[in-house]
Amino acid sequence: MSTKRTFIVLCLCVAATTAYPQGILEKADKGVIVTRPINKTKKTASNKPAQPRPKTVRQKPKQDPDARYASKAYMEITGMSFANTDYMGNIIDDYGAKLYTEDLRYLSPKIFYQGLASEEKDVTLYFKVIKENWEVDQSPNSPDGYSFSRDVTVSPGVGQSLSLGGWGARGGSSFNPGQYTVEVWHKGNKLYEKSVRVNPGSAPVVTSKLLTVSGIMFGSSCDGKMNIDYGGTLYEDDVKYLKPKISYTGHAGYRNVTLYERIFTPAGSLLCNSTSPKGFTRKIVATVSASDNALTLDGYGSAKGGIYPVGEGKYELWLDGDKIYQTTFNVVKKGGGSPGGTPSGKATYLTVEGKTALTVNFGPAGGTIELFLNTDAGTWETWGVPKWCELVGKTARSFTIKCAPNTTGIARTDYMKVKAGGKEVRIDFEQESY
Repeated sequence: MSTKRTFIVLCLCVAATTAYPQGILEKADKGVIVTRPINKTKKTASNKPAQPRPKTVRQKPKQDPDARYASKAYMEITGMSFANTDYMGNIIDDYGAKLYTEDLRYLSPKIFYQGLASEEKDVTLYFKVIKENWEVDQSPNSPDGYSFSRDVTVSPGVGQSLSLGGWGARGGSSFNPGQYTVEVWHKGNKLYEKSVRVNPGSAPVVTSKLLTVSGIMFGSSCDGKMNIDYGGTLYEDDVKYLKPKISYTGHAGYRNVTLYERIFTPAGSLLCNSTSPKGFTRKIVATVSASDNALTLDGYGSAKGGIYPVGEGKYELWLDGDKIYQTTFNVVKKGGGSPGGTPSGKATYLTVEGKTALTVNFGPAGGTIELFLNTDAGTWETWGVPKWCELVGKTARSFTIKCAPNTTGIARTDYMKVKAGGKEVRIDFEQESY
């Protein structure tokens, strides 16, 4: 008995050096190796030879060949620039332009870098927008300790750049004048920082050597015909193509000029399409002449309408890189009451030259100026025209003031008002003397 058991064990020990099909061997409870058949068919010479048991090879974790650059987000940042963009990411003021509080919607950084890795890498960058008081500007959705984050793909090689969206507010500017510092972080490491200044107010209106714009009136066209006259009420359902009419004085004779328009919605979004120049709604080549004249531009919009929402939009006119005029226009919902008015007869807005208060300067020789207004009131009136001035013209949406020469020897000042539907605009007049 002992010899037989020893034999089986020895045989099995010898057999252990031979590969078996999976399931041929199993380990008994007491550690004794025993055999069991796979099936009841006896093995014959025609049976196929046993297949070797596959070996399990443990894979070593793949090492990142660029791991030494991981803490730096696989890049070396070489520079940063800032643009002003709207909610949709459209550029309003291009990278490197001066930024102004009233114009700035979203501060949008762009980084320039050298990619250090051998292939593209997906990383998350964190940004701190730091105010002058060293406080990090944050929103309720900001990551802890940061202003915002961006998931980006870092490409290898030199001369790379990343545009990173913007930080700001949709409905208006959220920036105060002053110096801001923007820091870039990754995995607790600060990769780069740069400061940017936000100037007070809006981009200045510059006097052009070619022409001076004195006012703009708006109408609407559809199918090549005016469906809202210039100066008429711009009803939301009726405005198709917003059509400007520009009053100007030419200074350089008869010539062609290239004008650029910016049209903003009440929410501050720049109206533009795939053919728009960067930062503008459209480019217009127009012919201007000397002396006082008017220039009618093609409309911008859609035959279906719906481009211009209710509220106060903004219109800017640019020439040779300078803003030469800006004003506002109002789109309203239709209601009952007097023609062109609100149901209650009360005005919800009134502006003259796009402002709720303004100052007009005359030289010693006096002169004439036409002022344009916007209101949703049915009627409006002028009040308190200075004695040395005269109201010489009035249309549905404009009035003309003529100022007499000043021979008194001293400068003089006075004011008047425009009133409509319970609102009023004060206009201060100043005139130097001979």
